[in-house]
Amino acid sequence: IKLKTMKTFRIIGVVLGAIAFAGVGCKHNSLIDLTDPTVTIDCDPDTVYFQNDVLPLLVSNCAKSGCHESGGGHEEEANPLSSYNEVMASDYVDPFNANHSKLIEVLTESGEDKMPPPPNEPLTSAQRSLLEKWINQGARNNACEGGDCDTTVVNYSNQIVRTVNTYCKGCHSGASPSGGIDLSSYSGVAAIAANGSFLGSVQFDGGYVSMPYNGMMLSDCKIAEIRIWIENGYPND
Repeated sequence: IKLKTMKTFRIIGVVLGAIAFAGVGCKHNSLIDLTDPTVTIDCDPDTVYFQNDVLPLLVSNCAKSGCHESGGGHEEEANPLSSYNEVMASDYVDPFNANHSKLIEVLTESGEDKMPPPPNEPLTSAQRSLLEKWINQGARNNACEGGDCDTTVVNYSNQIVRTVNTYCKGCHSGASPSGGIDLSSYSGVAAIAANGSFLGSVQFDGGYVSMPYNGMMLSDCKIAEIRIWIENGYPND
């Protein structure tokens, strides 16, 4: 119990620490909400965790300026999606029933009802499946720390691109990528790897804008994967 409590405090401390950083990035008006999450030490591969898996997708693709941000002054402000409490207060999620959840419906719509709206890139089928699984598991405010971390072989096409797609691409892609940084292709990711900003940002180092912006620091494992890939010359493998 003491270990779980310490883990919870460490997570909250990391999130609050993100307030100290400012700069280019998707504009989000509120930090993620870690109010009473169910925190487990080990990550279950069959469980989708809101704080680890779902919220990064929502913050990157939905809860940004002009869309579902908190207090954004936009017509979608009535349904902000910047935190667990906001997600559950909206009419977008029906726990245990993804088929009747508006969040899933708008991701598969066409035309003007499609979310994210053009020219933003749509979520991938894998990302939509992740959201569906989270809803069908009860749409819990859960989080995890730890889990297996095998960095024996780190590839761009495996670990790195998955991390970028989940935590970065929603803001840094499309016709007007945030900060002029487009991470929708290898060349864009390689550029920030080469200039040091990729690793500096995810490590919350001074002098860099902390990424994910206004979000929880990536797990030690994901940061290690990025570091190893960069130290190996950031190959397109």
